[in-house]
Amino acid sequence: ILELFMANSIINNSKITIMGLPLFYNTNAFLRAVNRTFQSDFGTGNQKIGNTLNIRLPNDPQVYDGTDLQAQGIVERSIPLVVNKRKNIPLYFSSEERTLNVNMFRERYIAPSINNLAGSVAADLMSMTLGAANMVANFDEDGNTIAPTSSTIMEANQILTNYSAPGTGRHAIIDPGMNASTVIGMSGLFNPVPQISRQVLEGKMSSQMLGINSWSQDQTVIISTRGTYDSKATATGSSPVQTVTGIPVTISGEQSPNSSVISVSAINGTLNAGDVVTFAGVYGVNRVTKQSTGKLAQFTVVADVASGGTSIQISPAMIGPDTTGIATNGVSFQTVSSLPTSSTVMTMFGKPGETYKRNFIFHTEAMQFAMVPLFDEMSKGVIDVGSHSFDGASMRTVTAYNIMGDQLITRLDVLYGYAMVRPEWVVVVCSPVD
Repeated sequence: ILELFMANSIINNSKITIMGLPLFYNTNAFLRAVNRTFQSDFGTGNQKIGNTLNIRLPNDPQVYDGTDLQAQGIVERSIPLVVNKRKNIPLYFSSEERTLNVNMFRERYIAPSINNLAGSVAADLMSMTLGAANMVANFDEDGNTIAPTSSTIMEANQILTNYSAPGTGRHAIIDPGMNASTVIGMSGLFNPVPQISRQVLEGKMSSQMLGINSWSQDQTVIISTRGTYDSKATATGSSPVQTVTGIPVTISGEQSPNSSVISVSAINGTLNAGDVVTFAGVYGVNRVTKQSTGKLAQFTVVADVASGGTSIQISPAMIGPDTTGIATNGVSFQTVSSLPTSSTVMTMFGKPGETYKRNFIFHTEAMQFAMVPLFDEMSKGVIDVGSHSFDGASMRTVTAYNIMGDQLITRLDVLYGYAMVRPEWVVVVCSPVD
């Protein structure tokens, strides 16, 4: 692409945008791994749908024994994907700076700007992991989080498989500390020599290890602190919401997947959004057969709960088994083997008050991301404008003249949205804060 511009040394906005988009796409592995199936539905020709698209989730029909036909309605579930996020970077150039050779201009101005812009968008997307339904960690004898091992990774993979996530398309986003400990931990194991050698030489995890298709370092992995809840409260007998629609709640300003509200006795200590809780005797189920996985179902706390609180918003929805005895594969969208009773103890995962890093393993279809081209027509006061798309990334560059400072002001803009579609297909892998 750069050779196309060498004949003309004046760098216009089309050149800036075209130079920037490949950098944006390649800068952050997380942005490339998130599914973009529905991106093309926004802002297309004369069939523009606005800023919201409801993504339909898979149906879950019931199975019955015998010759008698049991009438059942088809229940449609959907998650809204809202494109309402804007980020921009302002750049101030003199005429002289815009006549630099392309390579110098790219290195001095475009590359660092795009790196920061892509990192900021990725960090925003990271907030979706606060709605992840599952969490694993490696603890020492005092309950402190320590570096994950290969067993921790395999446990996360097992969870994804139990929830019917496809075996391909699994990605790991890890911070540099977990990358270092994982590479060291894998170096002495019996594994394919070329991959282990490459990991040791490059100092980073390679693809196709431990059932994960790709491993990526990301220094923007979220750092969280757990609440101080003492894990002694019990359900109060008020049945959790058992419905496929649940109660609409929000996570970081975005509507969450289906959720439930659990009533418990007053908690001693706090719960923070992103904390994970379990209920004694309430096990997860295989989403197809509805058979118990033998592991306690994990639920993410959606909103902060103060000490003394008695109402806990959790995600995903807590949907119990069939009580009619007719269906052979449980109820539609069943998530647990049984519902909690009035004596069921609610336990928080991990050590109260501990700060940790939220690395995560996910299937690419767990989350949706969309970038939409912005309006790019010239308006009064605008000197130049350029808008382009590259491999699903879209960006607009606009330049206007600032008469007060005798400057050309250029801004890079992106418009995007995201949604957590399948929270059970995301597993947070905790690691200690270095």
